[in-house]
Amino acid sequence: MLVGNKADLVDRKAISENQGRELAAERGCGFMETSALTGAHVKEAFDTIVERAVRYRREHAPEEAARDAAVDVAGERAKQRCGR
Repeated sequence: MLVGNKADLVDRKAISENQGRELAAERGCGFMETSALTGAHVKEAFDTIVERAVRYRREHAPEEAARDAAVDVAGERAKQRCGR
């Protein structure tokens, strides 16, 4: 995932959105513009990156992904006991 930040600074961009999309296509990845200042697309970019990392791990290291899932379940149970 190629993420271009500072989307709020339209007149000061180092590369255009189209250039970013073209570069991402050349590298076989997705593209998204974000703005830390306004928060635009930051959560979506983070969620997409995490989703793709988890999917990659499940496909390429299933035994480790299964162990991580067990840890996540245990962590979630601990949160529920603590009232979180």
